[in-house]
Amino acid sequence: MGYLSGSNITTTSRPTFDINVSGSNTSITFSNGDSYSDKNYISSMCQDYTGSYSEVLIAGLGLGVIAQWFAVEKNCNVTIIENNSDLISTIEGFGYLHNNISIIEADIFTYNPSGYYDLGVMDIWYDCYNSTYYQETGSLKTRYSTSCNLVSIPYM
Repeated sequence: MGYLSGSNITTTSRPTFDINVSGSNTSITFSNGDSYSDKNYISSMCQDYTGSYSEVLIAGLGLGVIAQWFAVEKNCNVTIIENNSDLISTIEGFGYLHNNISIIEADIFTYNPSGYYDLGVMDIWYDCYNSTYYQETGSLKTRYSTSCNLVSIPYM
């Protein structure tokens, strides 16, 4: 998709995640077994975001492809909330994040936004079938409903 192109991403192994670069495909696998590849992620995750947004809050950094998509395709200012400092420093170190993207190291379940967002994307679950998923998504929708016009829980 080009959202990670032109960067110096390299295969990287850290205690809580591994990044694998194979040809034009980049993937990330977390220590709990969750993984995704940038090659198909955008087409499945962003297809429903057809509205006009200027300020977007995203829970979860991953490889940054959703944030890149919003910054590049929608020309949005994007704030990412991520609690893994090693992931933040690794992704920032690759140097490909758009200049409209800022990252705040915090836990999305306790973070208090200082601004208002057109859209809040809670992209922190890969196992949508576990019992805590529905409780967590409900609590986040309620928590962020006063600071986001729309709170979205992408489903893949």
